[in-house]
Amino acid sequence: METLRWGHPWPLTVSNLAAVLDRALDPIASSVDGVVVQASRDGELASAARGRWVDGAVPTPDSLFYAASLTKQVIGLLVTVAEDAEATEYPCPVRPPHRYETNPLRLRVGGMTRSELLGELRSRGVLLNSYAETLINHAVFDLRQREEVGIVERNVGDLGFSAGATLPQVFARAHEHGLEPCPADTGPYLRLMMTWQANAPDSVLSAGRSPTGALKVACAPVSDDVAFPRGFYLRVVDGQQWLRGFRCDDEYLFSPEDRFAFRVPEMRQ
Repeated sequence: METLRWGHPWPLTVSNLAAVLDRALDPIASSVDGVVVQASRDGELASAARGRWVDGAVPTPDSLFYAASLTKQVIGLLVTVAEDAEATEYPCPVRPPHRYETNPLRLRVGGMTRSELLGELRSRGVLLNSYAETLINHAVFDLRQREEVGIVERNVGDLGFSAGATLPQVFARAHEHGLEPCPADTGPYLRLMMTWQANAPDSVLSAGRSPTGALKVACAPVSDDVAFPRGFYLRVVDGQQWLRGFRCDDEYLFSPEDRFAFRVPEMRQ
C-alpha cells in the first residue's frame, strides 16, 4: 500500500487526517506553547492558554516573526500532503461534498483489473450486494486504459421534476443541462473515492424502492436483459459503506429527492 512520506497509510480519510496532522504538528504546537509562555513571562501577555484566544495580547516583533516561521512550516506540511495525494492512484478524498455541486469532482476511472478492483474495495471495507457483483463481472470491467472523468451531483428536483421522473426523463433532461451518463464502470471507482458520503437516514437495505441517502451513478445500461442490474448506487448504512446494484424499468418513478452522479463532458480527454 502506498504511504505518505511520514509513514501514514493512504488514502487519507476525515478520521485519520486529524491523527496525521496531530502527530506531525505536535512538535510545532509545543514550540508555539513555548513562545506563548515566554511572552507571558516577559509580561507581554496577560495569560498564556493553549487552544483559545488571549484578549489584549501584544506580542513582540520577535515572537511574531517566530509564529510566522511556524506558519510556513505548517503550510509546507500541507503542501507535502497535497503533492503526495496527487501522486497516488486516487486524489485526496478529504473534500466537502458541496465542493463539486458546481465544480466537478475529478475521478480516475479504469486502469485496474477486475480482481484488483474487487481487492481494493474489500481492503477498504466496502460491502457489495449480489447485483453489484454481477455488474463487476460484466465485460465492461475488463482492463482498459484509465481516464479522468468530471463528476457532479444532481437530484431529480434540480432537473425540474417536482413530481418525480423516470430514468429516460432524468437522462434526457440532464442532457439538456449539458450533462452525460458516466462510463459504465464508474461506480466502484466513485465508491473508493467518496469516503465522505453521509450516513443514510434509515437502515433499510431493500424495500422495493430507491433507498434514502443513496447516490445513483447515471450510466447507460450494459445489457438489454430487463433482469440484469441497471446500474450502481452508493450508500452508507450505520457507518458501513456499500456499493450496490439495482434493477428498475423505464416506468419506475424516481422522487424529486433521488440523487444522481453525472459526467461533465467538458472534462473528456
